[in-house]
Amino acid sequence: MKRVMTSLTLCTVVLSGLALTAHAAPDTPDARQSKTEADITFEPGGGEVIVPTKDPNPDPNDPRTPDPDPHVYNPAEPGQKGPLRFTYVPNISFGKTALIAQTQNYYANYMNRPYTKEDGTKVEAGIYPTFFTVEDVRGGAKGWTVKVKNSGEFTNSSNEKINATLWFKKPNVRSGTFSDGSTSGDAQKPSYLTGLADGNYFNISTDSDVTLVQAKVGQGYGKWSVGYGSTKEEDKTTGYGLDGNVQIPAGTQNPTIDMAKKGKNSGIKLEVPAQVINTDGDKATYKSTLEWTISNEPGPA
Repeated sequence: MKRVMTSLTLCTVVLSGLALTAHAAPDTPDARQSKTEADITFEPGGGEVIVPTKDPNPDPNDPRTPDPDPHVYNPAEPGQKGPLRFTYVPNISFGKTALIAQTQNYYANYMNRPYTKEDGTKVEAGIYPTFFTVEDVRGGAKGWTVKVKNSGEFTNSSNEKINATLWFKKPNVRSGTFSDGSTSGDAQKPSYLTGLADGNYFNISTDSDVTLVQAKVGQGYGKWSVGYGSTKEEDKTTGYGLDGNVQIPAGTQNPTIDMAKKGKNSGIKLEVPAQVINTDGDKATYKSTLEWTISNEPGPA
């Protein structure tokens, strides 16, 4: 019985000590606050010093993004300077092919741009669809319009001319400012894209400005690439058939493939009617000018 009473007494002492400690805690001091400010003032971008940034790849099937290319930026071109500008506009090459004495469609070569892999390895000649890139750093989202003009007249070094028509498919658009799938990116994406249903072509060789894409007010802020074609294997030309873009019928044994027409970008084609064409030396190369225009005209609401 004595052993039990001792245990109870010890418990009482411990509990009593805890109660005394709690009553001895100091009061919490009053909290007092002071407020200051941080500020920054923005002005339109596109000034004298421009640091090249990556142009987004418009191909929805390809995550590779080309490296900035300082050689394509030309501040002497009015469309490539200022807060609303092109950061990239493409040359379009259809390569070398055998002459055919009837109307023929020729498809564009893919563009070559260097890119860097995730492990840091640099690839000098990545292939990309034909695209242009717009950057809008005026502030806000005021909208803009891109047009292109082509006469359809191609000229060689001897000033000999041929007529041809450039056709573009409906483009893909990707943001370099907003991550894919973000709500902000979807809201900012230019909503007016020239082109009929997917897979159809529209004519740009009208000798007048053809509207390619428009961002309405509330759209188009930041950097956007607009591209024609895709690097998916099923979107490349087959090299089969007169134009080299006919699907090979299932079960065809040893189909005749024109390798000069295989693996081209089906997003852009050049239609050349039957006419006299020179194939002698440097006279065999015919060139035409494309005039790309960017303006602050917003697209339709």
